[in-house]
Amino acid sequence: MTKKNFILRYLLIIRKIQRSNFISMKELIEHIEKETQNMNIYDDSINVGVTKRTIQRDFNDIRTIFGIDIAYSHTNRGYYIEDNAYDSSNFQKLLDEFEIFQSLKIT
Repeated sequence: MTKKNFILRYLLIIRKIQRSNFISMKELIEHIEKETQNMNIYDDSINVGVTKRTIQRDFNDIRTIFGIDIAYSHTNRGYYIEDNAYDSSNFQKLLDEFEIFQSLKIT
């Protein structure tokens, strides 16, 4: 898997949590699998599933790379973005461009 695929998955996670506060792990995994399949990120000959552990590792990478903390709320039973670090104009621009590419199905 290329680094581009990892970054695309990170952006999918951030965007989904940003739009769906307090999303469950199951919903997040289903979304990531559906979107990566739609975007043909993985070779069809390889059956690559996204696991809870993969997503947890992605949360750590997202914290390190983008400075975004993703936390779990026991009260609301879901994941959310802790602070507004992603509101910086450069990061928001990156997410917007990613969304345009995603809507055009260009990777």
